[in-house]
Amino acid sequence: MSLRGAISARIYFMITVKVEDLLTATRGKKNEARKVGMYLIKELCDLRRHEIAERFGTGSYGAVGWAYNGVTSRMETDVTFRDRVGSIRQSFQQKI
Repeated sequence: MSLRGAISARIYFMITVKVEDLLTATRGKKNEARKVGMYLIKELCDLRRHEIAERFGTGSYGAVGWAYNGVTSRMETDVTFRDRVGSIRQSFQQKI
């Protein structure tokens, strides 16, 4: 399984969303898990934004930057969210 697949699966179990929902976007529909997935892949993998966008089926690498900045901003103000993202990230760092 690729690292992207592993991250998707881990987010699925920790946030309880379908893996398919991580990889597809619906305009106007919030998809926190998808944003967290993009954030974690940007943080943990040696991929550029356009490569992450391709893997998530996003037409623009700007969407990856937007998701990354949104997750970063929310982690600064929401302790519970920061802890959830941190625990997912830590679970991968232990395996790397």
